[in-house]
Formats: sequence, C-alpha cells, structure tokens
Amino acid sequence: MTRPLYFDGQTAGSRVVNVEWDHEALIITDIDQQIRWTWDEVREMRDQADDQEVVFNRSDDSEARLIIFDAEAIEVIRSKTPNRHRIVVPKGTARRLMIWTTAAIGSVLLIVFVIIPSLANVLTAIVPVEREVAMGNASMRQVERTLLRGVGEGFCVGEGGTQALDKMAARLTEEFDSPYEYRIRVFDSEVANAFAIPGGHIVFFDGLIQDAESPEMIAGVLAHEIGHVENRDSLRLLLRTAGSAGILSMLVGDFAGGALVLVVTEQLVNASHSQRVETNADIFATDRLAEAGLPSTPFGDFFDVMAEKSGIGDGVGAELLSYISTHPDLPGRADDARAANTVIGDYVPSLNEEEWAALRNICDDVDVKEDKDEDEAAKKIE
Repeated sequence: MTRPLYFDGQTAGSRVVNVEWDHEALIITDIDQQIRWTWDEVREMRDQADDQEVVFNRSDDSEARLIIFDAEAIEVIRSKTPNRHRIVVPKGTARRLMIWTTAAIGSVLLIVFVIIPSLANVLTAIVPVEREVAMGNASMRQVERTLLRGVGEGFCVGEGGTQALDKMAARLTEEFDSPYEYRIRVFDSEVANAFAIPGGHIVFFDGLIQDAESPEMIAGVLAHEIGHVENRDSLRLLLRTAGSAGILSMLVGDFAGGALVLVVTEQLVNASHSQRVETNADIFATDRLAEAGLPSTPFGDFFDVMAEKSGIGDGVGAELLSYISTHPDLPGRADDARAANTVIGDYVPSLNEEEWAALRNICDDVDVKEDKDEDEAAKKIE
C-alpha cells in the first residue's frame, strides 16, 4: 500500500509521512516533526484527476498538500472533516475584487468615451470620400431594413416631390464644390425627423414635411443636414458608435456583430450630435441659405414649430426619432437662425406653389416593394 505523501509548499520535493488521527485533528508525522490539522480546517482539493488518490490541504495554508492513497483512510478523513468542501475566501479578497472591478469599468469608460472618440476624430480626417460613400451605402441599406420593420410603410416615391427635393438641394449646393452626390429620400412616417448618413444620404420623415409651413422651412433643415455631411459629422458618429458598440459587443459575447449593427443603425437614425456640432451645422445652413438667396428666418421659425409640438408618431423607437429629442435647445437655435438672416424683402422661393404641393404629397405613392420582398423571402425560408 502506498504511503501518504506530504508537500510542505516551501520545497519542491515530497516526503513520505505517517498519518494518524484523534477526535480533534489529523496528525501528520515526519521524521523530525509532527503537524496537526484540526478537523474543521482540513479541506479536500476539488477537480482532482485521479480518483485513486485524494489531496487534502489546510484552510489557512494554500501551499501545503497531503496526498492519501488508502481508500479506508480517505473515508475516515472525509467523515471527520465537516468543512472539507468549504471555500475559504482570503482576507481582503472583497476589497481587491472591488478595486479590480472599478479599474475594469474605468478602463471601459475610458475607451468608450475618450479613446474611441479621439480615434474617430483622427479617422474621420483621413478616410477617403470613396470609402465614406461605400460605408454610407452599407449603412443606408441597414437603415432601410430597420425603418421598414419599425415606424412606417416605406419610402415615398412621388415623382413630383422627388424632383422638388432635388431642385432644392441643387440650389443649396450650387455655390460650393461638394465631393458628394446627394441622395435625398422621404420615409412615410408621421414622426417629425430628418437625419444624414455618411456619403451624401439624407432621410426626411414625412411628418417633418407636413409640419412645415413653407418650402423655406424644409430648405433650412435640408441645408442643416447637408452641413452634417460636408462636416463629416455623420461619418464621425458612425465610427464612434461602431467602435463603442464593438467594445460592448465583445464584453457581452456578441461576436457575430448583430448587436453592433443594430446599435450603429439606431444611432444613425436617432442621430443626436453634440451642441457644438449642431451649432456648426446651423451656421453652415444659414450660410448656404444666404448664398442661395434664401432667408434663414423660416429656418428659425421651424425650430419654434418643432419646440411647440409635443405629439410624436407611433412605432418602435418613436420617442427617440423626435426632432425635438435629437436637436436640443431649439428656442436658442431659432433665435440664432433669425439673427443670421441676410435676405430682406422679395426673393425667389426655393420651390413654386406646384412643387411645394408635390413635395407635401410625395407620400401619396409609397414604395413598399422591398418590405414585401423580405416578407416573401421569409416565407420561403419558413
């Protein structure tokens, strides 16, 4: 029969020992010493590979080990050790755990709110326009799917209204050389909102158009969204959100990236920029309106219209899709837009009465083909 082995935890080798016990303790006898482990402090090591031997240690000594090979001795020792499976947490563990947890959370916050925004700013300056357009096209496809499943029927394709928007955009951009080809679409939803996507995509919700009292109000909002594109605010937001969502996805185990796509898409739809960014886009808008010979007073008036309205459309995420929630401090910005007005007296409207009527009725014809195609594809899969 193999005799017990004892490792003192101080030297590399093991020693053959005798093991005895009394009613108080397990007694380990070596040539030159006797060690007593009281029964309440004897622990049995977990997850042992060999079931023919059992390793015991002492609760306050994580290094010393006693290996027992005799089955009868093992059963006796087990019967006398009421705490053999009890896990002893060393003193100070809770404090160390709190320190490490705080440090980990702080590191994540540092990455998400400092490092990633700084990196996004750097990347925004060096990403080629061609690459930005490709990213914007991919984002737009995801936005389309998200909108079609959420807050409306589809994109409006009234030909007269589409032409009216294109005419308005051409007038606002004719005085400067833009690297982007603007693609402006209207989504059939009562929500009052508009947002820009990198590469020249701009989406209006019909609710915003219906709330406007003149084409110049829409021209101001369009110029503002063009400002976001030209200042690359949408690209910066995309890079920052993708980076933050990527970090959080890894933390929660979403390695497939599904949550990342959803978060990025939601952030693009509910684009809420900083006050500084919004102010810069407002300045861009009033400058473009002035160069196009259009007043910025209606732009300011529209901020007031939005601020006064409290109702928003129904549907998934409708609360976040409000122009009020994504464009804060509307009263102050309304005053700034009116103060920047340089067009006094008569001017050539951005749209004539017929074109304005066509724009307001653009959603009389809605393209829901993509949504239907997805439904048919889903049925085939089922």
